[in-house]
Amino acid sequence: QIYQLGKGSYRTLKPLGRSQFLTSLVEETLTKSQYVIKDMMVNKKEAPRAAKEVAILRGICEHPYIIKIHDMKHQIFDKMELFMICTELAKDGNLGEMINERQRSGKP
Repeated sequence: QIYQLGKGSYRTLKPLGRSQFLTSLVEETLTKSQYVIKDMMVNKKEAPRAAKEVAILRGICEHPYIIKIHDMKHQIFDKMELFMICTELAKDGNLGEMINERQRSGKP
C-alpha cells in the first residue's frame, strides 16, 4: 500500500499492529528512510477529540524525549475522518529504550 501524506509518499513494508488504529512500518519512496504510520479512521462524533489529540502531539513533538512527527495528513469523508501520523522509527522498534538512550546521552 502507498500512503500519500503532506511531505511525500510512503510504501508499506509491514504491519506493526492493530489495536484501535492500524500501525505500519513504511519506507519513504524517495529517500528509502523508514518511519511508522498510525492510520486513525474515526467517525464524525469522535473526530473533534482525535483532532485535539493530534494538535497536542504536534505541540509537544519538539521535546527531546518524545518521538518526532515526520509527516501527517487529515482527510474528511462523508461519515468518517482519517488522521494519519508519520513518526520517526524507534531503533529496533523499542520506543522506551530510544527515549532512555536520549535521556542518558542528553541528545534530542
